[in-house]
Amino acid sequence: MQKRKARTVAGYAGLAVAVVAAGVLAYTQVASPAATAPTSSRTVTVQTGTVAQTVSATGNLAPATSVDVSFAGSGTITEIPVAAGQHVDAGQVLGRLDATDAEGQLQVAKLNLTAANQKLSRAYDQSVTTTTVGRDGQTGSAASSFDPSTVTSAQAAVVQAQNAVNAAQKALDQTTLTAPVAGVISVLNGTVGAKAGSGSSSSSSSSSAGAGGAAGGAGTGSSGTGSSGAGSGTSGSSTAFATIVDPAAYKVKVSFPEADAIKVKAGQPATVAVDVLAGTTLTGAVESVDTAATVSSNVVTYGGVVSVANPPDTVRSGMTVNVTVTTQSKDDVLAVPTAAIETQAGNRFVNKVVNGQPVRTPVTVGIQGDATSEVLSGLSAGDQVVIATGTVAGGTGTGLGAGNRGGAGGFGGAGGFGGAGGFGGAGGGGAARGGAAGAGR
Repeated sequence: MQKRKARTVAGYAGLAVAVVAAGVLAYTQVASPAATAPTSSRTVTVQTGTVAQTVSATGNLAPATSVDVSFAGSGTITEIPVAAGQHVDAGQVLGRLDATDAEGQLQVAKLNLTAANQKLSRAYDQSVTTTTVGRDGQTGSAASSFDPSTVTSAQAAVVQAQNAVNAAQKALDQTTLTAPVAGVISVLNGTVGAKAGSGSSSSSSSSSAGAGGAAGGAGTGSSGTGSSGAGSGTSGSSTAFATIVDPAAYKVKVSFPEADAIKVKAGQPATVAVDVLAGTTLTGAVESVDTAATVSSNVVTYGGVVSVANPPDTVRSGMTVNVTVTTQSKDDVLAVPTAAIETQAGNRFVNKVVNGQPVRTPVTVGIQGDATSEVLSGLSAGDQVVIATGTVAGGTGTGLGAGNRGGAGGFGGAGGFGGAGGFGGAGGGGAARGGAAGAGR
């Protein structure tokens, strides 16, 4: 009996020692590597250069000038000598309507004008004979000039006939539609044999109103085109007979987050990268920024328009582009990678290399750009700074490996040493109790 008790006490004592040892081993293998995980870094040299601050946005290309044109009169379309995608010059014929009725009306109006002029001539030729009585009682007759009332009536008839001729000529002219401006036909809705409804030409352009009005005056056979201040891209859903765009000028409508919008101003330079055309980057400038915000899902943005200069023939309306606006830029300034600057309690500092060791050094920062930032004080050209690039992955892997090995120890034997490997978990406690029971037996 005493021997059995002794063996039981010895078993519990051995188990306790094993549990404690395994727990210490597991803790040191898992925790220690994480606490001392090494980090990687690189050293860069402070240099003078250009520092730029930018903001970015995404949008779609749209023609800077878009003019919709339609027949001013109605009738059946008999000819369309152009096609979508074709370049046209100002004054070039875009389409014609059946002019049979208009020609007949003009001929009748001209005949009526001829008749009115003849009637006026006869009014001038007619004379009025008057009878006079002399003092001696003798009577006589004399021919006077034309009758004023007859002439006046004939003159009014001539004016009316001329107005009818002018109206008939205009109606005939409106059966031919010409391009008010030079450009490329982006939309062509008419087909030969279809009916063209009566309407007036219109335009939607982001250029100035003066430019649009001048373009409208050049169009023959249309009611003239104007220009609206709100620029909008032309789509295939246009109800106009044709839409003409300027292929030499595009614009991009974008939305800037409120934090960026306060930095953006008209005239700032911009670059425009076309997604589908790898390596194609266009130049441009900010044309305008909205003063009124747009709020969607509690997100505040401000609209802007960026003009694009000299686009290549490969770009098309509607292409997705990434716009980068340079809001600030300085040349020949002391620059350091932005990643090297750290901020703590409102103060900025870098890890400057002094005698081979990194030393925390306060700095004053000017323009903070995306890649580099301007340093006003604290560093000199040629100084070296250390940039931490992250934690070495091997340190974390070692800790995890140690934990796994501890768990594997749980398969050590009936004495419960395996349970010691699971120290810290509920399962480990159960295994230890099982080991104790085994030792008792």
